[in-house]
Amino acid sequence: QEALKRRRRLCSPATLRNMLKRMGGNMFPKDLALPDVSPWLLLSAVVLGLLLTWMVLPVMFSGGKFRQVPDSNVLFGQIEPVLRPQDVISIFEGFCQKYGLCEFRMGTKRFVLLDDWKDVNRILKLRPRVVTRPRIQKEVMDQVAPGLFSAEVPEWGMERRIVSPAFSHTNLSGYVRDIRMVTERMVRIIEDRHSAALNINEMLEAWIEDVIAMVGFGQDFNNLEGQSSHSPLIRKLIATFAFRCMVGSSIPYYRIPIVGPMLDGGAYCGDRIAELMDDVLQRARRRQGPATTILDKFIEKNREENGALSDQRLKGNAFTLFAAGSDTSAITAAWMFYHLARDAQLQQDTRNEALAADLSDDLSFAEIIQRLPILRSLFQEVLRVSGPTPFLLLENPKTPVEVAGKVCLPNEYTFIWMQHYFGTREAAQAEVGDKPGAFDARRWLLDGGTGVKPLPEMMNPFGGGVRVCPGRDLALVAILICVAESLKRFAFELVDPKEEVKQIFAFTSQPAKPFKVSFQPYNQRI
Repeated sequence: QEALKRRRRLCSPATLRNMLKRMGGNMFPKDLALPDVSPWLLLSAVVLGLLLTWMVLPVMFSGGKFRQVPDSNVLFGQIEPVLRPQDVISIFEGFCQKYGLCEFRMGTKRFVLLDDWKDVNRILKLRPRVVTRPRIQKEVMDQVAPGLFSAEVPEWGMERRIVSPAFSHTNLSGYVRDIRMVTERMVRIIEDRHSAALNINEMLEAWIEDVIAMVGFGQDFNNLEGQSSHSPLIRKLIATFAFRCMVGSSIPYYRIPIVGPMLDGGAYCGDRIAELMDDVLQRARRRQGPATTILDKFIEKNREENGALSDQRLKGNAFTLFAAGSDTSAITAAWMFYHLARDAQLQQDTRNEALAADLSDDLSFAEIIQRLPILRSLFQEVLRVSGPTPFLLLENPKTPVEVAGKVCLPNEYTFIWMQHYFGTREAAQAEVGDKPGAFDARRWLLDGGTGVKPLPEMMNPFGGGVRVCPGRDLALVAILICVAESLKRFAFELVDPKEEVKQIFAFTSQPAKPFKVSFQPYNQRI
């Protein structure tokens, strides 16, 4: 009892106040309120502080091969991307503008912002065997959705053989009927509500979720008519992924047993998504007849590979298709409606193109995209300027790579390529044409306007080379059909055309506020 009393006296507020006064003179007031601290709690805090210091000190004095961005916090380095993750795009672009090729520290990790096309091309060509996604991205994704997105060599090759065939142009042609059916439902809803200002972002989220549910799983979720809605759950989970990737390399809080995944709500969202994907997979396995959906084709191809993918990875790929596919496609389509609503001449030209295209259920993928060159060019310009992936993160886990004539050792840096920023500055003129900083919907049209130049690999948010997103063409054909059918039936404009739109980051780049669009039937417009 006496020993316990002595320990409590040593950690009492009065004792701590006297210690502080001896250390800091009279800088602390006499009535300073301090909590009654347990000795074990105080010892734990000291140990934790020493542990963090031990983890950070080696990083503080490493690196130095490139121009340094001054630390904003002595211990953590650059703390703003953690405190303001939604502003990470503007923060990184500010570094690029001020320092060019540079490096900075964030917790226990050092990053390099690349600024040269040649360096980026050289690094991209080393994927997937030498250069990979950051380990933290793989770890975070694998907790909920292990699959092709996060896979690396050698598993990546096997997973790609099973997943990619479902997105061949032949198979995409078979999905056109379902895409047009869901799009027709959206058009009817707009007709019923055309007198009101519509939240086009919300409408497109429901539309693409219904499209992916139909062509991907053979199920009619009917989010458009409000029978269900997975958008809030998906947005929350994607925002959780973003925060874990940003903070987790320095403070992997989500690894704390039991409580860690609950701290950011990721556990709840992950459980709900797991239940949904489990139901989707079981329904697909019970379905009889030929493989007509994307998941059916995953299962069929996996059977040919002797069950190389576990059920967990099949569900992970289904989730990636549903969540990542719906998020990125809805954002891209929303920006296309935004630019069409701002430019009356562009809207009329693309409407004429859509009317002449005469889209139908039996058209192939190739026929659809060939008939809509202006819309395809607009699609690519949106990806260049406002695409859902504003930057690319890469690492070299085993082999040194060269950047600007300097050798970067394995795991020494995480490389960041700011696709939006460098795709719109003057140095990109050779790749994108005149006035890279301006938005030009017809930028990618070939002479005569009958064809479209491809988007350069280093600014394509769907990736490039062998690691290109297998669902990119599904997104393309679905968005083209959606926008073309809307143009044929409606004239539309922004409710507030003068409002400036800011992009924020939540694992993907998206508008800070939804677009409010007013629709009028085209053939009745006065």
